Amino acid sequence: MGGSSPAGVEVEVDIPFRIPGTTEPEIIIRRSALGNIAVVVGGAPVKRRRGRDLTYDIPLLDGTVKELRLTGMWTGLKAVVDGVETQLEPRVSRILVALIFLPLALVVIGGLIGGVIGGVASMVNLAISRAAMRAPLKFAAMLGAAVLAVAIYVGVAFTLAPLPALATGQCLNGVREGADLSARSTRAVSCDQAHDNEVVGTVRYTGEGAYPGQQALFDYAAPSCSSAFATYVGVDFQTSELEMILVTPTDLTWVKGDREVACVALAPNAGKLTGSIMGTRR
Repeated sequence: MGGSSPAGVEVEVDIPFRIPGTTEPEIIIRRSALGNIAVVVGGAPVKRRRGRDLTYDIPLLDGTVKELRLTGMWTGLKAVVDGVETQLEPRVSRILVALIFLPLALVVIGGLIGGVIGGVASMVNLAISRAAMRAPLKFAAMLGAAVLAVAIYVGVAFTLAPLPALATGQCLNGVREGADLSARSTRAVSCDQAHDNEVVGTVRYTGEGAYPGQQALFDYAAPSCSSAFATYVGVDFQTSELEMILVTPTDLTWVKGDREVACVALAPNAGKLTGSIMGTRR
């Protein structure tokens, strides 16, 4: 058998298997705690068939080969040879399988960072599901890992994400298409000096639920931002010489309660603005 951690979660396990009804050499099915599978016969690894999941050609003593197919990757590994199925691992209940994937829900509310944290938690839960533990303890440990993943994500979000406070009439520097907001770019500067941007309005997103994504926020706020631009500048945005970008909440600022979309005007061709554009009809 392979090594195990102090908590009893096996880092790697060797599962011996012999083709039923034969005296063929023993097959070792080696599975890591994260689910990677390797098949070894006589100390030599057997390559998996290309294009087929977990199917191997096992060499026999007479020089022929026998197909070995492994199934039940998530619900308990099984070996299938000539249609005969052999259970290699204890069965994993559907509830525990659901808990393996539960942390991946963080990708919906947390984007890339949530996905990374959720992915790690799912791998931990996969390892726990294979551990030598009673089912109630497995359930509690896996649920705890999912809750811990959520707590870590929220902590990261609150630590890393500044909550931009953009208000109508503010003049700014550094807010450009695709640029990340920083403390410097969201600090108001005097409109009398040359500056990059001016906030012509804000729109509060009133939808509920998980982070909808930047495109959904843009689509929601665009009509209101066009109206705010016309009111603030005095000319319709479509006929204005100025450009406008929408600064939307990110997945990290979303969990901090950020629901404001800022309508930010800027000069064409990355130029500078001098003086406020309010009522200039530019």
